Amino acid sequence: MRADRSRGVDSASFSGHAAYAGATLMPVSDSEFYTAMLAEVHRARYRIMTSYIRLRPAAYFLSFTDAKTSRAAAAYFNAIVAWSEAPGRRSVRRVIATPNEEMMAWAQQLAKAAAEHPNYRIRVIDWPLAADAVNFAIFDDTVAFLAFTTGTTQQLSGFRIDEPTFVRGAIGHFEQLWLAGRELE
Repeated sequence: MRADRSRGVDSASFSGHAAYAGATLMPVSDSEFYTAMLAEVHRARYRIMTSYIRLRPAAYFLSFTDAKTSRAAAAYFNAIVAWSEAPGRRSVRRVIATPNEEMMAWAQQLAKAAAEHPNYRIRVIDWPLAADAVNFAIFDDTVAFLAFTTGTTQQLSGFRIDEPTFVRGAIGHFEQLWLAGRELE
């Protein structure tokens, strides 16, 4: 790898690595984000892995999220539960950060609901930072979504990435979070 810093910005070139044919990095935001993930839920064959590492539960954001995004998010989250119940070997795993009592209460509520769905599991992790993490959703071994919250309004922006090496890296990172987490009783 050779870095060119002559313009004040790090840009890297990788010798010997061709661009992956068909790999994409597609920006998505707000309702587009949830609509794109909903489409991947319907395409998923065997596993979905998601993280929710934020300081506030999802319901908090409803007061300033537009109706279209709220509907798209609800459809996505409901579809994941329904997908976990379809026939075949399926797994939904969700990591939730519990940096405060509000998030712990929300995680306990979700874990109780998930207990009714044997293919849907939740683990919690401690989160010591006063900031949201980059969150992600991974569908099978084919596509990952990264979610960023921005500014004081907590607007959602993100990317859909289907580059195989990146998706494998995202899976590895998720597995680290999963193993560091604990199940709620």
